[in-house]
Amino acid sequence: MADLKQRLSDFVVKEKINLKPKKEGKYILALLKKWGTSTFDVIDDIARKLKISISEIGRCGIKDKNAITYQYLSIPKRNFNILKGKNYVLKPLGFIDHPISQKNLVFNDFEIIVRNLSDFEKENFESRIDLVKYFGFPNYYGKQRFLAYKEKTFFLKDLEKGNIKSVFEKILSNRKLKIKPWYKNILKAYQQGNFDKNLIPITEIEMQYSILHALEFNKKLSKLINEKYEKKAYLHSKIGLLYFPLEKILKIPEKLEIFDNYYKKLFKRKTIVKPENFEYEYLDNKTLKLKFSLPKGSYATVLTSFLFHAVNLNK
Repeated sequence: MADLKQRLSDFVVKEKINLKPKKEGKYILALLKKWGTSTFDVIDDIARKLKISISEIGRCGIKDKNAITYQYLSIPKRNFNILKGKNYVLKPLGFIDHPISQKNLVFNDFEIIVRNLSDFEKENFESRIDLVKYFGFPNYYGKQRFLAYKEKTFFLKDLEKGNIKSVFEKILSNRKLKIKPWYKNILKAYQQGNFDKNLIPITEIEMQYSILHALEFNKKLSKLINEKYEKKAYLHSKIGLLYFPLEKILKIPEKLEIFDNYYKKLFKRKTIVKPENFEYEYLDNKTLKLKFSLPKGSYATVLTSFLFHAVNLNK
């Protein structure tokens, strides 16, 4: 089976934003280069070193852990030149007037090396590349969106029912959260029998709602594609099979609506995205280098999974 991330340098992603640094402003615009670590862990470390809260650090999004990534952060004015930590470097570029956010992200540039391609994967790629270049691919959320999804530690139903004790228990049972700076506060409060819902980090609540949105979107889009297309391929996922059309993508709505129960509003997501500036070259018989750009919120891993791994559905 093809190796997509055999080395960190095999998967490189760079943000492109609609901001330019100025000589003066309320916030520092900084470029973060990281490798082999998560965006959240780096932001936690930056906040600690600069003695600011995590909420004061603006970002456009989250970038892969198992990759070399470049992304932009906004930080309240502080005196620092280059900030270094474990597996990251933060370099100030200038100043901006407002914190950076997702609305400032235009697209992401990807450079990916795929190794150890099998004959099956090469055949898939050759048969699907034109479809992707000219019509696009389904805009599913990638599996990395669901890495934190563990049913035993998912607490939204408990939160909505006001069962804060159960929320605390599920947070404390999630080993991945032990490194978070707020974990000790939850543990101490639980031991004291203090079930204050204000101790639950907003970022953790938002993350869980975003996972629910993503699951719902993937389920709806997959169902639509399965109903509308005769020729298709599929991948296994948390919601069952994800379907991909193997013909011109013209039969489904441009966007799907999902209700956001946290902010009490609808949000829309495109059903199909087309990579821009798509290029590829074989480095040898079993190694392929890909270059392309995707709009914000779209997953390169979904594209590569379709190009190489999705299995044709025979009818």
